[in-house]
Amino acid sequence: MVLRIFLSLSLILVAVSCHYTLSAQAQSKQMDRKLSHLTDFYKQKAAERKVVGSSLAIIRNGDPIYHSHYGLADRDKEKAITKGSIFHWASVTKTFTGIAMCSKRIRLKRCSRPK
Repeated sequence: MVLRIFLSLSLILVAVSCHYTLSAQAQSKQMDRKLSHLTDFYKQKAAERKVVGSSLAIIRNGDPIYHSHYGLADRDKEKAITKGSIFHWASVTKTFTGIAMCSKRIRLKRCSRPK
């Protein structure tokens, strides 16, 4: 009797494990299809707009889960973009820094108002 219960529970455990494994594999395949579609769309739009080079990354909980690159890091040397390529934004970073500082100041003023 104990052996029969043990075998039944073992069979149920195996069935549940298989279900979750197959479910995770199906979700992984679905995610791969979506990322493939995203990559195709990204590269198509970059080509249409004659972008010299760019990178696309998806970050989840602070960790990169996906990245794709298009074009050249150095057009003259025909050097392709890699995961380690550095993009120089020139004066554009000043705009982002200014917006970040203003946003922080606005939030601090809201938080420090006496009630």
